[in-house]
Amino acid sequence: MGAVGERLRRKNDPRLLVGHGRYVDDITVPHVVHASFVRSPLAHAEILGIDTEDARRARGVVAVFAGDEVANAMPLLPTAAADESPPRRPLTGDRVRYVGEAVAMVLAETAAQAEHAAALVAVDYEPLPVVLGPWKALAGDAPLVHPERGTNKIGEIHKVIGDPDGAFAAADHVVKRRHAVQRISASPLEPRGTLAVPEPATGELTVWMACQSPHTIRTWLSDILSIDESKLRVIAPDVGGGFGSKLNLYSDELAVMWGALQLGRPVKWTETRTENFTAAVHARDQIHHVEMALRADGKILGLRSHFVGDLGAYFHFFTPVVPDLTIDTLTGNYDIPSVDIKLEKVFTNTMSIEALRGSGRAEATFVLERMIEESAREIGMDPLEMRLLNLVSPEQLPYETPFELTYDSGDYPAMLSRAAELIGYEAIKGSQRNLREKGIYRGVGVATYNLLCGFSPSGHDWNPMKFFPGHETALIRVDPHGKTVVYSGLSPHGQGSDTVVAQLVADELQIPFDDIAVKHGDTETIPYGGGTHGSRGAVVGGHAALIAAQRVVAKAKDVAGAMLEASSEDVVYEGGSFRVAGSREPALAWQEVAEEAHFLKHSGPMFEPGLEATAFYDPPSVNFAFGATAAHVEVDVETGVVSIIEFVSVDDCGVALNPGIVDGQLHGGIAQGVGQALYEQVSHDEDGQVVSASFGSYLLPSAVEMPKLTMERFVTPSATPLGVRGVGESGTLATPAAIVNAVVDALEPFGVRVEQTPLRPNVLWELIHPEPTE
Repeated sequence: MGAVGERLRRKNDPRLLVGHGRYVDDITVPHVVHASFVRSPLAHAEILGIDTEDARRARGVVAVFAGDEVANAMPLLPTAAADESPPRRPLTGDRVRYVGEAVAMVLAETAAQAEHAAALVAVDYEPLPVVLGPWKALAGDAPLVHPERGTNKIGEIHKVIGDPDGAFAAADHVVKRRHAVQRISASPLEPRGTLAVPEPATGELTVWMACQSPHTIRTWLSDILSIDESKLRVIAPDVGGGFGSKLNLYSDELAVMWGALQLGRPVKWTETRTENFTAAVHARDQIHHVEMALRADGKILGLRSHFVGDLGAYFHFFTPVVPDLTIDTLTGNYDIPSVDIKLEKVFTNTMSIEALRGSGRAEATFVLERMIEESAREIGMDPLEMRLLNLVSPEQLPYETPFELTYDSGDYPAMLSRAAELIGYEAIKGSQRNLREKGIYRGVGVATYNLLCGFSPSGHDWNPMKFFPGHETALIRVDPHGKTVVYSGLSPHGQGSDTVVAQLVADELQIPFDDIAVKHGDTETIPYGGGTHGSRGAVVGGHAALIAAQRVVAKAKDVAGAMLEASSEDVVYEGGSFRVAGSREPALAWQEVAEEAHFLKHSGPMFEPGLEATAFYDPPSVNFAFGATAAHVEVDVETGVVSIIEFVSVDDCGVALNPGIVDGQLHGGIAQGVGQALYEQVSHDEDGQVVSASFGSYLLPSAVEMPKLTMERFVTPSATPLGVRGVGESGTLATPAAIVNAVVDALEPFGVRVEQTPLRPNVLWELIHPEPTE
């Protein structure tokens, strides 16, 4: 039995579960100094002066760098669209534009001393008017985040496809709604961390970072710091979650590296949780005004959405393209022939918006699925029935969306029907009247998703960063005993992709899974790769490992042929042994061939010694996964508390290389979707203060809040050699909409209209018990 398809435990689990993980904060080096940042308490202000004298005299302080003194000497940060993004340096010295922006950095012998001294830095601010909220930022009299630009508007995309005007003119019904997707935080278990170790004698710099794409960071650093890549080493050790937030090179991280180069000493910084909520990127934050044109029978004729994306005060790597993904996925799995989508992007006095599990696509899924739900209810049609009527059918495949994406396979109606069956849709509907008479309000909601992932090839518009590859790499090296090391360009941080890579290589090399080690995250030893993001682990990285393994086997067959005095074309490799087809001669074991490949005792100089191969895989196109979800909820109308009784997820991720890892990814995604639906929100007060900067106010679902999960999979192999589809972000996409739809269904007697999430108890209570109008 092969390794692929088995529920093998993740290779790192035994080490991590007993506390032997090694994160950035666990790494120690001699002569290290510690950094602490002075951050703005105001969302918008001019800096009149920074007094560092008391901090410089504090015990243990080695150096203090103030933005008003050193900003111009510091390098500029990179962005995805430098022509549109105002320049930004690691420490600001003239103006702050969001709460948490760094204005000074203190370096001291201990972390406690650095933190104490940072508190002694006095900054004189002149408060400025604050702009919060995307629509307010567009107002003609709105305060300007970047006055030199003359506007808060970054840009506009307007796509009119098909005949939307004709569709709306011919419609029997036009449904209009406002839908908002709130701002959220990735909230990884491990905050960010950086340890920069310079070697003044050689000009080398080694950086340990909690990051998702070490090679990309190295190339950016080379470009920013004018250091040859050969003298830069970036290491991502164990990383405690990222979800997209650790794809970036942040201003404070760059300040740490710059400070190390200035001092010629190692500098270490570990982010606090409050800093993570204020100074690490946020996600989502879109407001849509949507219209849907329908025939009398519920067929969708057209879709309009005018929406604004709040991108925060600055660009990070993917900031300007996240809402673009919303546009191109706004029709989901549905056959909607005509669309009119207008996006406006704006700056506000908040932290940047960036990638977070399902970025762009999660927003599109929520808005679309909520809009279909509202449309069905307004015209008196069952929401499940409307979806089944409008989903792209198998007979329509391959199907090209209005945005020129091609769905090549799948059975979307069957998956939705199965989700409804598993949740007991008809039974829940049939029991509602009797339960409501008893004061029990239960509801059922469904939603579908289509996950655009992989984001390849490298030159496609999905990939706007000049230093962000779409390809992935794998180097496989077999030692003389036949044991194997895979050096993967992926940089997993909880996904288990190192285990999946080992399973693929084990089957291709026909050797035991335990004979394979997988290394990643070190630019000194790993071929140039793109890292882990965008549900690309198996889709891109898995194929690189497969191709490299095939090349290793081909070399091994050449060596075995020489040992057997036969052409390699006549050599058969089965069950870990090489033999000549049709021959009764004894077979050669894998270990024998591996030894010969290194020492050439029998085959002579006809081969280059060694048994290894490298592969770079750049997929020809993007990848799609799809599915349907269903939620059964109960709402306590006296308190507004929502309890999820059961949640069903029916997913098609193609061939599941490790079903246990697939389930784990789906479980995690669903948990984040539950958080978005009911609990999570980055909140600001009217002055721009982040009032949710701790887990006391930024609520995450725990095991107690997670419902019973019923999982089922369809298997539609993709048009890739492995037949795989992405899965890392799948669970996040449709979960919020399914839960909100179920809540709306439960509260139908109250006429509740939900326009935004999270549906915390106080929010729902006010919707259930509105203030009387005169």
